[in-house]
Amino acid sequence: MAILFAILSIVIAIVGGLLFGVIGGFVAIAAGVAGFIFGLKKKKDPDRKGGVGSMVVSIIGLLIGIGVVPFFLGLASDTRKDAAEKGLTNLEQVADGLKFGVVGIAKKADDLGLDIDLITEEMKELNK
Repeated sequence: MAILFAILSIVIAIVGGLLFGVIGGFVAIAAGVAGFIFGLKKKKDPDRKGGVGSMVVSIIGLLIGIGVVPFFLGLASDTRKDAAEKGLTNLEQVADGLKFGVVGIAKKADDLGLDIDLITEEMKELNK
């Protein structure tokens, strides 16, 4: 059980972070904490061996999850500011959706009735 949560914390931090931004980061943090606690219980149980590996993997997943949250918060803020400076109005409108990853920006564009291809082109323009 401990190693399952540990591995899930890494997978959720990476995949969930890209797709869902800060939500993926928070879920990864929870899975990392759970994996660490189960690993610690396993290590302390005299009848069972192991637990250290799952604790290490949980810490890695926890750290990645902790990194995902400020990354996506900062990405949204910086993108909005840079888009405003370059006059990319459509991207500026949907930039806050980046907090919630790819799904967040797609939903924000859909809610505003904007074409996602246009947003993609403005992102390319921003990165020139």
